[in-house]
Parts: sequence; C-alpha cells; structure tokens
Amino acid sequence: MGKWYGSVQNRIEENRMLVDEIKVGTGMTEYLWSDCTPYEVVEVKDQKHIKVRRMGHELVGEAFTNEWRVFSDESYPAEAMTKRGKYWYFTSEYEEDGKTKRAYHRANVTFGVARYYYDYSF
Repeated sequence: MGKWYGSVQNRIEENRMLVDEIKVGTGMTEYLWSDCTPYEVVEVKDQKHIKVRRMGHELVGEAFTNEWRVFSDESYPAEAMTKRGKYWYFTSEYEEDGKTKRAYHRANVTFGVARYYYDYSF
C-alpha cells in the first residue's frame, strides 16, 4: 500500500468502478487531498480512452453544509483521460523539438458518481 494522505474517506472511495461500463453521461468524481471535484464523461473511444468535462456546482444548503447541486457546464474544456494499468491519468499533448509528446498526470477517480465536496477547514 502506498503512502496515505489527505482524507481517509477520499482514500477509501478513490479508484472504484460503480458502473459496469463507462458511457457518455457517466459521472466521475476526482478525489483530491480532501476535496472532491465532479466530472461527466463526454466522449468514449474505448474503456481505456475517454474525454471528461468538469461539472459546475452550486450550494443548495446553508453555508458550510456541503450540500451541493452539480450540473453540466459546457464552459469547461473537455480533458482526455487514459487508463494505464489500474489507474486513470489526465493526458495532454505538447510539442518539444518538433515532436509531439504526451504527458500523464495520475488522477484518483471513481466512475458512477459525480460529487462535489469542499473542505472548509483549510
């Protein structure tokens, strides 16, 4: 097991598959240190190559309650993701020395739920 960090609840929830298949419209939650960010799948090439877009959110409960409504927000750009081994990575392409290269940034995500959570303690 790797080094534990952040919220124990987030560490337990991350990297789970709550759906049988990833489809357009499937919700995804990215688990950060102690916050959660909602995404929706907007394109599926195959079950290892997808595009997601961050979802908007608004507070529906009282201040500091963490009761949020999440919704599609097309103002956010679509981001490519690739599954390598058992983990998902945000992928981006860039030019270096006239060659196109790809960068990978590991993401701790769960498919099947799109949840926003803000840790007010920081």
